[in-house]
Amino acid sequence: MSEIRIEHLRNIEAALAAFGTHPLADASLDLLKTLGYESERRMELRSPDAAGFLGTFDRAGALNRERALVSDWRRVEFLFQLTDSEVQSATHGTSELAFDSHGRFEDAEINSFLFLAVELRDR
Repeated sequence: MSEIRIEHLRNIEAALAAFGTHPLADASLDLLKTLGYESERRMELRSPDAAGFLGTFDRAGALNRERALVSDWRRVEFLFQLTDSEVQSATHGTSELAFDSHGRFEDAEINSFLFLAVELRDR
């Protein structure tokens, strides 16, 4: 295993360990950045709980709350939105990473991805 790969794995391990000592949003953003995901498309929810998230992103009630286990959410942080143009820009148009967010999934049109961090209630 190359030294670069070993260092990357160590960075991932450190980012995961930070969840025990850092705020959820900070630790989540650090981990995603370590994995190569980041975007300036960020916002802070007025209320970082299920009701705040649903009030912002699901006013029509389309989210299947039971399937999403919303009743188990203690805290939810909106980390960022990632679009295909951001990924293409980061890869400088190379074909190494083919990412096309335009498509359909379970009858929903997908144009970008939202990255969230959800802290679950203890069970």
